[in-house]
Amino acid sequence: MSESSVTALRAEIERLTARLDAIEAGEPAAPAAARDRADAPETGGVSRRQWVRAAAAAAAGGTAAVVAGRPAAAAAGSPLTLGQANTTATATRSDYTGPAEGVGMLFQSGNSFNTGSAQRGAAVGAMTTNALQPNGLYGYSTVDAADTVVDSDAVLAGAAGVVGHAVGQQSFGVRAMSDQGSAVRADGATYGAEISGELAAMVLGPTTFVPPTSSTEFHRGGEFYVRAASDSGLAVELWFCTVGGTPGTWVQVAGPGQPGAFRAIDPVRAYDSRSAQPSPGVLSGGEKRVVDLTQSRDLTTGAPTGALVPEGATAVAYNVAVVNTTGSGFLSVVPGASATSFSAATINWSASGQILNNGSIVRVFSDREVSVFAGGGGSTHFVIDVTGYWV
Repeated sequence: MSESSVTALRAEIERLTARLDAIEAGEPAAPAAARDRADAPETGGVSRRQWVRAAAAAAAGGTAAVVAGRPAAAAAGSPLTLGQANTTATATRSDYTGPAEGVGMLFQSGNSFNTGSAQRGAAVGAMTTNALQPNGLYGYSTVDAADTVVDSDAVLAGAAGVVGHAVGQQSFGVRAMSDQGSAVRADGATYGAEISGELAAMVLGPTTFVPPTSSTEFHRGGEFYVRAASDSGLAVELWFCTVGGTPGTWVQVAGPGQPGAFRAIDPVRAYDSRSAQPSPGVLSGGEKRVVDLTQSRDLTTGAPTGALVPEGATAVAYNVAVVNTTGSGFLSVVPGASATSFSAATINWSASGQILNNGSIVRVFSDREVSVFAGGGGSTHFVIDVTGYWV
């Protein structure tokens, strides 16, 4: 017997019972002895109530057969029963009036969670301490996005295992937090993540750690890092880790200026061999001198006066001058303090007593130092002024 048939039979029994009560109310009263007996016969020799009980028993038997034949399903309006299916055409609602940081309905694998002490208040919570069920919440969909309908804004609705929706201006459709490790991980057969937004696709907030180029933590290649470039926090720099390590190799890809753009500055003295600091004296053929471009220097004494070429610079524009030359020769300016050779001349002189200038560009490494080689048989004092750099 189907469940709908059982329901109909129960309704018919209730109707007949009500009819019998109405008939009995209009009939002469039976003798007291007969009235007191539950099985006292009525018209026709059969108790009407016995007949009703028999019908009810039959209905109960049919219901038992239905229940025994398949898993129980609570009908709409019935209490939810654990371990059983619930079928309803209307929504199931539960109103939670507990603490603000509580969880209205909790599903968990394990038993160590207290719904009244959640870190974040929620209508539904999912929690696990069971290694065999390590995921607190699992969403699954087999619907292809191509099969979904178009919504009222003519945008493809799509399909998702989990959907989060928020309408507040400062709210989040989905929020993820992690005490250790990554807050969100996305794996996809095509794309790991697709992100879009009416104002912007994504916002990367500044981190609270030290700059990545001086970090003592291990960083993986592929990490992004946002660093505040001003006290107000309105200006930021975006860095990218190209090689993993401690701290790894980082490249600035964006900042207050155009990435890779030339930053022109007023000419600043970086080195003068005629000054007492940092390493005075002429440079003769076959010799090398290292010049530090990270600091500007006093025009007279050569003492440091401030920062010059910043961290992250990739090349420097400069002017080199030879002063009080003897004989003939040339200078070659090459990147790095550890350079051991050169392949081209930066400036040449052909006689004694000359003062000559030449503008040039040199690549720089993280040390922001250059090596100056002298060639030929002569010697000279030399001066380097920085006019800009690339970052």
